[in-house]
Amino acid sequence: MKQTDIKEEINALKLNAAMITDSQTKDIFNSLLNLIERLYSENEQFKEANQVLKDEINRLKGEDGKPDIKKRTRNKGNSDHSSEKERKESGKDEEKKGRKREAKLPKVSIDREMICPVDP
Repeated sequence: MKQTDIKEEINALKLNAAMITDSQTKDIFNSLLNLIERLYSENEQFKEANQVLKDEINRLKGEDGKPDIKKRTRNKGNSDHSSEKERKESGKDEEKKGRKREAKLPKVSIDREMICPVDP
């Protein structure tokens, strides 16, 4: 489960707890929800610490740790980077030229022929 899913479920339970009329039951329910939230946050901290330790072990073994992948962001309004603009402008002037290949056989001159015996 994702963190946002669990938080949404806890918030939904809190809204349902507001409908409980018995004060003693309501207090018990709220204390249980608080306990769940605290245990969940501790679990997330332990997961992060565990990943740091795994990365350190891998680093000591000579391996790479978990890669730090950054989220891609786009500029609002202008998605072209300067190099893309330059490429587009230069591409308009020039047509794409395909690679021309020539046959090699006419360039090769045969100067001798040899008969090679093959063992049946």
